[in-house]
Amino acid sequence: MVKLTMIARVTNGLPLAEGLDDGRDLTDAEMYKQQAELESFKMEHANAQLECNEVDERANILASEVIGLEEKACQLRSNELKLERQLENSQAEISSFNLYNWCIHQLVLIVRYYMIAMNHLQCIALEDTLLLAWVCSFQRP
Repeated sequence: MVKLTMIARVTNGLPLAEGLDDGRDLTDAEMYKQQAELESFKMEHANAQLECNEVDERANILASEVIGLEEKACQLRSNELKLERQLENSQAEISSFNLYNWCIHQLVLIVRYYMIAMNHLQCIALEDTLLLAWVCSFQRP
């Protein structure tokens, strides 16, 4: 019976060595040795495959963590924009409140000036009354 022995690279499967054997030259020990080497290569291949799977799993975990962090960053940016809008509204409200206070202050000043003017008018009216009374006192004999 003719046997073909092929040794291939694990990473890309390219053949490294091959041999055609009709079974006459090999002893059983050599055959077992080759089978042991083949099993060793198979185990190395399986271990490498497991390592690749573990790396892929870690990459997926990291990718999901990155996505979670990006979502948190978007949420924080959204909160920042909301706070900026609230600050603008508060500043507008304060500005409006300051305008209201300025108007109240102006009204208070107007009332004060009015009271001063009314007081002056009353004083002038009193002076007129007194002056008229004084003038009338000279005209009566």
